[in-house]
Amino acid sequence: MQKTYHFEPAIIKQFLLTSAIAFGLYAGTQNMVQAQVQPQTYNQTTQYITGGFGNSEQNEFKAQSNNYNVHLTFAANDGAYLGAVHVVITNQNKQMVFEANNTGPLLYIKLPDGAYNLKATYNNQTHSSAFSLKGNARVSNVMRWAAGN
Repeated sequence: MQKTYHFEPAIIKQFLLTSAIAFGLYAGTQNMVQAQVQPQTYNQTTQYITGGFGNSEQNEFKAQSNNYNVHLTFAANDGAYLGAVHVVITNQNKQMVFEANNTGPLLYIKLPDGAYNLKATYNNQTHSSAFSLKGNARVSNVMRWAAGN
C-alpha cells in the first residue's frame, strides 16, 4: 500500500523561497570565484590591470605581478582600500604614457625603462611622486588619503 503525503501550501512556498535564495547565493558566489582580472591596454602600448577588491582578485594580482613593473596601492589612512582613483603618468619629456579613471585599489602597469612622474587623484586631492625604471627594477608605492577626502 502506497502512502500519500499532503503538504500545506505555506510549507511549499517556504521551501521554494528558501531554494530560490540558496540557488541565487550559490550562483552569485560562483561568479565571484570565477571573476578574472583582465589585462587592459592604454593607448595600444601600455599594459595594466586594476582592481583587487576581494581575496580572489588579490590572489590573481599576486599571480600576475611578475608581468608588471609598477605596483600601486590606493588606501585611506585607516587602511581601507580605495577605488575610483584617477591616475596620470608622464615621462621625462612630459608626454603622457598612461591615464586611467576609476583605478584601484590595486593598479599594476608595465612601463619601459625611463623616468616618470605619477599623479593620483582621489576626491579632488592629488598625490604626486617621481620614479625611475631600469632593467628588471620594480616600483611599489602605497598612496594614502585622509579619511573622508
